[in-house]
Amino acid sequence: RILKQVADRGLLRAEHVFIDSTHVKASANKLKFTKKVVRKETRAYQSLLEEEINADREENGKKPFPPDKWDREEEKEIKESTTDPESGYYVKDEREKKFAYSCQRKCPCRRCLLLLP
Repeated sequence: RILKQVADRGLLRAEHVFIDSTHVKASANKLKFTKKVVRKETRAYQSLLEEEINADREENGKKPFPPDKWDREEEKEIKESTTDPESGYYVKDEREKKFAYSCQRKCPCRRCLLLLP
């Protein structure tokens, strides 16, 4: 909605837009969390990749992979803040661990416009 208003006034063109991402510290204690096991999100184009891999294997004289090879449910353990469950656990290195939000900023070439979540 904001981008539409800016574009309607002629302040934004689709020629060059620069996008940057950073982490913004959440208002959450990094020591107060619960561990949770969640299912990993699969890629939207997973079936296309499977078909392409099997077609390539057949072209090279190999047997295609069986369908049950792709049907594994993968899970991972995450840390969920008890004070701010919408934030994610960010680890930069051994010293810097915190709950944070991923924030994207978009700037057109000539004029600067910051969009915060």
